[in-house]
Amino acid sequence: FKNKVSGYEELRRRTTSNGKDWTPVEVVFVGYGLSPSVIHEDGKYRMWTVNITQRPFVIEYRESNNPSDWSSPVEVPINYKEGEDNHEPWHLQVFKERNGLYHLILNTFVSGYNGQRLMWGTSSDGMSFDNVKTILTPADQSASWDGATLYRASVVKVDDLYRMYYSARGKNRRWNVGLIEGERMD
Repeated sequence: FKNKVSGYEELRRRTTSNGKDWTPVEVVFVGYGLSPSVIHEDGKYRMWTVNITQRPFVIEYRESNNPSDWSSPVEVPINYKEGEDNHEPWHLQVFKERNGLYHLILNTFVSGYNGQRLMWGTSSDGMSFDNVKTILTPADQSASWDGATLYRASVVKVDDLYRMYYSARGKNRRWNVGLIEGERMD
């Protein structure tokens, strides 16, 4: 939620133990932090966001022992594959596999907000991501449903299969949802 008065992002949470009865809304984060991705592990919350208050945009990391008392942000270095280092982050997802490897799915742009693409990289600790590279670009066909831009993506791993859901827009300016599956992210 973006507070139109303050300009800050607000993360809100409700919980349930039975799927039917929910707690009242609780504000758990207020600040600048586009596209939050949160993992709960080892008794703490870990959150990655994109800071768009400076140029170039950067990824930041915060953590908390409870969901409403976050540490100060720390910049997360992104090491792009050679030839792909002019990208700026926009939306992201961080997820961790059972083997301990962190994955970063990143929606980026080079100039303006056109030609967005999806990139992927990995990390052993989630505090820097290496060899971040393009894994999906808009289709070349002008009539394609995903021919203008690719946007926010989310990955789930089911058994040995990665499933990446992403939003995309065609040149007709209609938004769509795509799904790509594979045994590897690259």
